[in-house]
Amino acid sequence: MNILITGANGFIGKALTTHLLQGHTITIVERHTPNTQLKVNTYDCLIHLAGRAHIVRETATNVYQAFKEANVDYTLKVAQLAQQLQIN
Repeated sequence: MNILITGANGFIGKALTTHLLQGHTITIVERHTPNTQLKVNTYDCLIHLAGRAHIVRETATNVYQAFKEANVDYTLKVAQLAQQLQIN
């Protein structure tokens, strides 16, 4: 299975990616991965684990806005990406 994963560097993402690498092809998507590097009709599924779970060395002036951008806005972008790549 060819799997696209966001959040592969997080706590759950690291463990899941390590497990899935045994028998699957994994492509890791980071926030700044250009969509041009991803091909339509290539991926069997998308696992979205990226997000902001807690405050660590906070530098944002508006913490709630930073959480919204990471958890809501980015999730919408990932959903749009799945649609563009025709991942069912």
